[in-house]
Amino acid sequence: MAETIRRQRLNAGSSGPLACIAACLAFLLAAGCSKNEVPAPARTFGGPAEVTLILSGGSSTKGGQDGTGSLTKAGAVDESSPVRSIRIYAFKHAPEDPVQNNELVGYIMYSGFEGSGPHYCRMGLTASGDIDFYVIANDLYAVTGAQLDEGSTREEIERFRFSGLYEHEGQSAVPMSNIMTGDSEAIGSNNFSFHIDENDPSTPVIPIQVSRAMARLSLFLLNASDEGTASLTSATVYQGPDEAGLFSADGAPAYGGTAPSDRFVSTEHTLKGVTGVLQDEDYEMIGEEAYILPNTSGSLDADEFIPEGNSQETRAYIVSLTFMVNGSERQEEVYLPSVSPNDWIRIYGAVSSRIDVNLKVLVDSWDIHEIDIPPFM
Repeated sequence: MAETIRRQRLNAGSSGPLACIAACLAFLLAAGCSKNEVPAPARTFGGPAEVTLILSGGSSTKGGQDGTGSLTKAGAVDESSPVRSIRIYAFKHAPEDPVQNNELVGYIMYSGFEGSGPHYCRMGLTASGDIDFYVIANDLYAVTGAQLDEGSTREEIERFRFSGLYEHEGQSAVPMSNIMTGDSEAIGSNNFSFHIDENDPSTPVIPIQVSRAMARLSLFLLNASDEGTASLTSATVYQGPDEAGLFSADGAPAYGGTAPSDRFVSTEHTLKGVTGVLQDEDYEMIGEEAYILPNTSGSLDADEFIPEGNSQETRAYIVSLTFMVNGSERQEEVYLPSVSPNDWIRIYGAVSSRIDVNLKVLVDSWDIHEIDIPPFM
């Protein structure tokens, strides 16, 4: 029996002179009304400014390996250095004025980061006032049809899509971004829009939280049988979306005609034997981890597909596990719940006999923590 646990972590026309006169009067009335409408005043922006963005997100955790045949990861992801490259765009915040709103006032690109951060990024702006910041980490390591650069527009940034991970200069990293939290007009408290004072004699330090645009999938297994041996011989995750975005809370997954698959465990792993009352610490992480795209389709039950909301069975993730128990092969399929960016999906399994494998799925947030911001020197 398997279970799924999730923690909390928008009249007919007429013709003739009378009709003509009526139309003219309607036009004049409409014109008169429009004269009384007061247009929204243009936002005022100041002159150039210097800012320092301090980026935090993620922590030191062991990542996946073995990208052979994988659609969602490549090579080894070293989670001790979750940020490898950073790209930051700054635009004027003026949603009521499309021209102002699309004016780029700053851009920087950094690469070669090491360690878990936080990372300081000094940036020059050509204007001050209310500014929107798009922070993208590790897009160099994402499989995508179009790359971002210093000329990318706000629309191109928001529509950026990726389908998996790409090994760049022998390394892999999970794409990350700053998701807006709260209202778009909550300047200074929505992780996206900030007021920059032109007359500030110091360089303002802006804290921004970036989070992974993918989810992490791990297996924690043990052998609870009183006798005999058990091992995991393979694990494959299949179905799900073909691509996802960076700046949507649900990852904005898109689905194509072919269901991708990722065999993330391909070598045999013997399961540790544990008897008696099982504790959380008895379970051992087995094999490699997978990095999967966000998915709005999921199941309320791990044993069978029970749709979450309008979820579709052909789009929900399924994890296929193959065990060898006392020389006999046993296969289990696990339906995953819906998957959000920065989720950590953990499948716990206890092999208790040749015919019984007890499984449960736990979904939690993937290692987000607060960081105290030291003075910038």
